[in-house]
Amino acid sequence: MAKDGALLFYHVFCILILTMSLLCKATSEDREVGVIFVVSIVYLGSLPQGVYSLLSHHNSILQRVVQGSYKRSFNGFAAKLTDQERGKLSNMKEVVSVFPSRTYQLQTTRSWDFMGFDEKINRNATVESDIIVGVTDSGIWPESESFTDVGFGPVPKRWKGACKGGKNFTCNNKVIGARYYLTESARDEWGHGTHTASTAAGNAVKDVSFYGLAQGTARGGVPAARIAVYKVCSHEKLCSAHNTLGAFDDAIADGVDIITISVSFTAIRDFDEDPIAIGAFHAMEKGILTSNSAGNNGPSGATVSSVAAWMLTVAASSMDRRIIDKVVLGDGRTLVGNSVNTFALNGTSFPLIHGKDVSRNCTEKSAGSCEQGCLDSDLVKGKIVLCDRYTSGVSEAYKVGALGSILTNYINIDDASFVLPLPASTLNNTEYNEVMSYMNSTRDPQANILKSEVIKDLVAPIVASLSARGPNLILPNIIKPDISAPGVEILAAYSPNASISIPHDMRRVKYNIMTGTSMACPHATAVAAYVKTFHPDWSPAAIKSSIMTTAWPMNETNSNISSGEFAYGSGHINPVKAIDPGLVYEASKEDYVKLLCMKYEESMVRLISGDNSSCPTEQLKMLALQTPLTRPNYVSYNAKVDIKVVPEIISFVSLNEEKTFDVTVAGSGLPYESRVSASLAWSDGTHSVRSPIVVYTTVELGVVYHHTSNGDSCIFNIKVPNFSSILLRGLKRTTTQETPLLRKFRIPESEIESWKPICGFRLYHDGRPRGPLWRGKKLIGKEALYAISGLKRFKDDEEKLGKFIKNHVLRLLKMDLIAVLTELERQEEVNLAIKVFNVIRKQDWYNPDVYLYKDLIISLARSKKMDDVMLLWDSMKKEDLFPDSQTYTEVIRGFLSSGSPADAMNIYEDMKNSPDPPEELPFRILLKGLLPHPLLRNRVKQDFEELFPEQHVYDPPEEIFGVRC
Repeated sequence: MAKDGALLFYHVFCILILTMSLLCKATSEDREVGVIFVVSIVYLGSLPQGVYSLLSHHNSILQRVVQGSYKRSFNGFAAKLTDQERGKLSNMKEVVSVFPSRTYQLQTTRSWDFMGFDEKINRNATVESDIIVGVTDSGIWPESESFTDVGFGPVPKRWKGACKGGKNFTCNNKVIGARYYLTESARDEWGHGTHTASTAAGNAVKDVSFYGLAQGTARGGVPAARIAVYKVCSHEKLCSAHNTLGAFDDAIADGVDIITISVSFTAIRDFDEDPIAIGAFHAMEKGILTSNSAGNNGPSGATVSSVAAWMLTVAASSMDRRIIDKVVLGDGRTLVGNSVNTFALNGTSFPLIHGKDVSRNCTEKSAGSCEQGCLDSDLVKGKIVLCDRYTSGVSEAYKVGALGSILTNYINIDDASFVLPLPASTLNNTEYNEVMSYMNSTRDPQANILKSEVIKDLVAPIVASLSARGPNLILPNIIKPDISAPGVEILAAYSPNASISIPHDMRRVKYNIMTGTSMACPHATAVAAYVKTFHPDWSPAAIKSSIMTTAWPMNETNSNISSGEFAYGSGHINPVKAIDPGLVYEASKEDYVKLLCMKYEESMVRLISGDNSSCPTEQLKMLALQTPLTRPNYVSYNAKVDIKVVPEIISFVSLNEEKTFDVTVAGSGLPYESRVSASLAWSDGTHSVRSPIVVYTTVELGVVYHHTSNGDSCIFNIKVPNFSSILLRGLKRTTTQETPLLRKFRIPESEIESWKPICGFRLYHDGRPRGPLWRGKKLIGKEALYAISGLKRFKDDEEKLGKFIKNHVLRLLKMDLIAVLTELERQEEVNLAIKVFNVIRKQDWYNPDVYLYKDLIISLARSKKMDDVMLLWDSMKKEDLFPDSQTYTEVIRGFLSSGSPADAMNIYEDMKNSPDPPEELPFRILLKGLLPHPLLRNRVKQDFEELFPEQHVYDPPEEIFGVRC
């Protein structure tokens, strides 16, 4: 087969993503002047067996136009070709595919602790120091403290790579290898590669912050691991496909243990034209797992571009630390925005103007958006500019010298903050419109932008709006992304040569805050490497399975789009659980070859696999049953879907023993463009091996796709997170516990009551306590709605209410409990809210947090239930918490309205001891409310004049109040 030129790629299906065109027997006459040549990738499959000269073969095909050959780990080359030449090559039997070399887009002091993965976690340090992480990105800044080799031993003997970092680049025992495929060096001039490398495997560096924000210890998930760098992206943030495939070729041959690549296409490519999928296939063949970012094209559906089953595709989610800033308007209103703003305007308000009012030579719309060249630098000097568009506004406002800027996030996504080059804040549409209304209501609008602050995010983890979503357009039966990991506002190492925001920002830092699936990907990479330190012999599929089946379950995505598993896959990554999953789903190269058979002819599959693989005559049932139907003109339905698992109990006698089982999903009446979810969980009382199942129909080009069977019922798409699960085979025992010898995993019979009907579909949930659960900011889940309804139904019957709380409220997950509390406060069901709050305080996950107290205390104060306020106030003080200014203000107002000035003064004295800076509003409320009490008022007035010497206090005539005491 090799003699015949059928060049076989490694197990990875080298998808021709590189933009290099190959030339086949082109003569000089063929290459006319003026003809456009495009760098294209010619993918020839796996490496051939036996004695064989790849370069000779490539040159015989391409003659003088080859740009480079892939010869170490798989077979292919890149060349400048015309359309005619590409067509000739594509028709050759030894060629898998020819495709243009397109470009990719590059897509943490708290994140590891948030996942329970602190510095004291159990580690296999000796093995970890032998792990080599291949970082394919924009290079690295090797002098960063995150990459020093203090305490590191010699380079692992099995390392086959080299330090070819180029100009002014030196490796050490931490950064043991470097290669670059563009520019003059592997040195990172942008910062992206340094950031991702340190997140995955950077040393622990104490007292790191970004201008005082997010201070703590910055560290990678596997700090003892070694790093090999493959620079494929330029400082212009462009990553060519042919360079990317070249990096895979080298990394596999160099001997890395895992590959992390935080780049992705904006468009979805089939496997044979996707260089990352191709490279990852051949890496898998050599026992190397590839971790890839899902992409930043969310929140729309079907945008995830990393769709191959043999890769770990990672979505981005938030952690329990958020960075916000505040805008204070001239009328005293405070609006919360999203930006990483390191500047302070010293508490002073400045003139506020709209871009359209300081324009030159632009339309009103362009000027209002602060588009390039529209703002007059003379008119914006010393002013805060309001811009209707984020992307153009911040750069233009900075360039023309505006004092600050208030921007709108026109797509109304406010779950991530980005570093800005000047005092600026990004507001959602609602708050931005408040600013516009304020400007229209006064002749002299003023505003102040405060320096960003760090707050607790009680609803984390939430899938970021920017994170790309499924379903998988290439293989609809595979859920993508696979997993979610922290990717919002991550602090990690950075290149001191790179701008920290826009190109004109001259600030330089050693550690920077970035957001994206690029930041999530190295978190998952590190967890995979951590698992490998405990299980060095595990396959990429086993490592991937352990990560996915032990993930924290998550709920529906955010308030803008409901995409469920298509946003987060199996859930949020759980590093500690991943090393002991109990069972894993195994998948081999042969399994993935069968997957390729679903899409490609047997001859092409053989080129990819490099062997005599054959495709079964009958395809897997799932795809064979898929039938296009005409789209119906109606949407009414009565879906009835059942899931059966046979057998329901699986017994294991020995370690690494394999078992199989069947999952049948049958039903009828599921409408087009609909989706319902469930999960399959095997449990032995200690482990829970959980996989999501999604039943859905899709509409493409006016055609409905679903699975059909005989009669009126349908066999719908079974969505599980990895290919081995789809095959329903290869369930392998991994737990090392040998007593008792016989280990049984079952679907817990005791939890049948947890099956919930959703559109006729039985949703299984095992009801166990879990880690943090994702919950949308505005949507309330069905479990929470049921709890709210029951609490209100039994609120007048203390006995029934107590039973309902015990049987239902106590079973709720973290975010559902918080959602119930918030909604009861909104509905002013204060007594019920207090009971739920007491439940929350007894949970294992509860950490004292002033924001849990805040809304409840404010609700009570506004209802003038001051006795209840003081009970909560005392509890809050016992937990060493200080309220914020708004809470002090409302409680003071409540006591004054209730005729208790002495209690109001007690709260005032407490406020004076608060570590937060004083604000005017509570003082003014006291000055007004204490007018009938001059002695008390004078005390407050003296403090006010001392703290705010430039502010005026109005003293009305005494006769207005009559006799005072």
